[in-house]
Order: sequence, then C-alpha cells, then structure tokens
Amino acid sequence: MLFLPIAPGEDKLLEKGCNPVPVKIVHSYNHPGWQMNSHSHTDHAEILYIAGGHGIYIVDNIPWYVGDGDLILFNSGVVHSLESGWNEPLDVWSCGIQGFRFRGLPENALLAKETSPVFHTEEDSAFIYGIFCELLRQQEESQIGSYEICCGLSVSLLLRCRQLAMAREQKNSHEKSNFVSDILNYLDSHYADHITMNTLAKEFHISPSHISHEMQRIYHISPIGYLIDRRIRQAQWELASTQLSLKEVALHVGYDNPNHFSNLFQERVGMKPLDFRRKYADESEA
Repeated sequence: MLFLPIAPGEDKLLEKGCNPVPVKIVHSYNHPGWQMNSHSHTDHAEILYIAGGHGIYIVDNIPWYVGDGDLILFNSGVVHSLESGWNEPLDVWSCGIQGFRFRGLPENALLAKETSPVFHTEEDSAFIYGIFCELLRQQEESQIGSYEICCGLSVSLLLRCRQLAMAREQKNSHEKSNFVSDILNYLDSHYADHITMNTLAKEFHISPSHISHEMQRIYHISPIGYLIDRRIRQAQWELASTQLSLKEVALHVGYDNPNHFSNLFQERVGMKPLDFRRKYADESEA
C-alpha cells in the first residue's frame, strides 16, 4: 500500500481570487492543407495538444514545426497562424481558458516573455490527452454538473502547463541562440540562392552539426527543411497571385529544374504546382 497525504502547500501558482473557466473546446482533424490566418484571442489563453499529424504554427513570424505529442501554449493577445500538413494533416485539440493570473505574469498568460511556446509532452501525454477527451465528452453530454467538471479539468490542465513552462524558464532553456535567429533571417532573405550546410557554416563560422542540432532543438526542423518550406510558401504565393510560368516560379524560389521543384512542391503541399494554381483560382471564383 502507498499512502500519501495531500495537504495544501505554502506556495500557490495562481493569484488569490482567480476563477479560471474554460471558454471553448475544439477538436480539428482530417483537414489536409488546412490554414488559419493570423489571429489572436484578447480575452483568453489557448492550450493546444497535437494528437497526430504535422503542421506549422507561426508565432511572431517564427515558424514552429509541430507533431504528435506536442503541446502549444498561447498567452492572451499573442498573434499566431496555422498551416496543417497535406500528407499527414494535424489532429489538434484546443482549449481556451480565461479568468486566471499566475504570479508574476499578466492576466490570462501561461508563459513568461520570450519563452518558447512548444513543449513535447512525453510522460504527460496521456494525462493531457485524457483531459481534452473528457472536456469534449462532458460538453457533448451536457449533464448537470458537466460545467463544474469542465472547470476542474481546465484548472488541472492550466496548472500542469504552467509547471512545464516554469521548468523551462528556470533552466533558461527558452533562450534562443542568437546565431539560430540570425540563420533564420539569412534563410528568409536568401531562400532563392544555392544554400547548403557548408554555406551556412562558412557564413556563420559554426560547424554544420552544431547548426543542425540547435535548429532542431529550438525549432524542430533542420535548416535545409526550413529552407525548402520557405521556398514552397513563396511558390504558393506566386502561383496564386501571378501568371508566371512554372519554370519562372521555380527559378524565383531557387530551383533550376522545374521537375525537381514540382516534385518537392507535391511532396510538401499534396498536389502539383499547376493543380494548386487551378484549385486556388476555382476557390477564388466560388
């Protein structure tokens, strides 16, 4: 037998008098290529859990590549957007919570300033996923007491997320390496150039292995993977908003071989470039 008494501790995470309440529970899945434009929530924080698939959340113009088991935390007012993968679309749960204040943070904030918003849940995965599932079940059944149960579940989720954020803040692991930010800016500005890992190593006087390790650690993607995605996003814009030929678009984003470009585009987007152009044109006319 294991007996552990539970007693109130001296330190509390939430400010006295707080009354956190859930405002929404959302489950979105099986939408290849789904996009959500930049937006923010001024009256609540948002907690997201990735149950499957892959996608990109863009926060303050920084892309975060997320996948199965990732937890994403957004303070109230943080502007963000979403791009779901085509081949492995996101299976994402979202919970909005308001009416709370953690010590040392603004109202409806889970993270201290400059803290990375993406966490891999690992041993917390079953706990967090279970809370989301039960929140949805309670709302769907809507019995007497369901709202109170949802409030209790959302507080548990909120507090565990804050514990994870505090652990990261205390270790200072949220601090981004300056050279990694510089590399992202470089790739954004030179995406059409011929760039290899050796190019980056010479430009920044840092070994290719260290660059790759830090990019993967902080942004969950390799430098070349980021470069390809940056090129494909630019190509999507040109295909949708110009009449440039396939060859011209390929050259603009750094590919001399249109066939190679077309294959990469299909791999990332789920359709050939010209099919994407036609689909976008049809949707615009609808």
